[in-house]
Amino acid sequence: MGKKSSSSGSVEIVTNTTRLDEILRNLKGEHVKIVSDGVHYGVYWELGHTTQSGAFLQHPFLAPALEMWRKPLNEAMKAAIDRGDIDKLDAVVDKVAMEVANQAKKEINAIKDKGNGTTSDLVDTGALLNSIQVLDPEEV
Repeated sequence: MGKKSSSSGSVEIVTNTTRLDEILRNLKGEHVKIVSDGVHYGVYWELGHTTQSGAFLQHPFLAPALEMWRKPLNEAMKAAIDRGDIDKLDAVVDKVAMEVANQAKKEINAIKDKGNGTTSDLVDTGALLNSIQVLDPEEV
């Protein structure tokens, strides 16, 4: 993908996904799933953005979901390796990826805002929620 630009009125946003593209290319063939959103504005809620009035708004949904499932994933993978069930690692990763996606949807619907003490909740028309997906690296 490389660099992409988008503009809205007098604001131009340039994103460089070169490093991300490289990481994804290197993940192919491993026990990997990618949980992502399919809308252009998801990253602005995840990482935060400043409104025209100067307010900083943030409502992370993927990072908290991943953090919730990081320890169970590590434990399940260690258990599978200890049992010699290396062939089950893909199933473990698949299940945890689906759980992370489901938790991300719960985070989107959360009542409280999670960003820097702001009081503005993420308002979703359904597009963000419905775009949460689990992909293989080859699909990105």
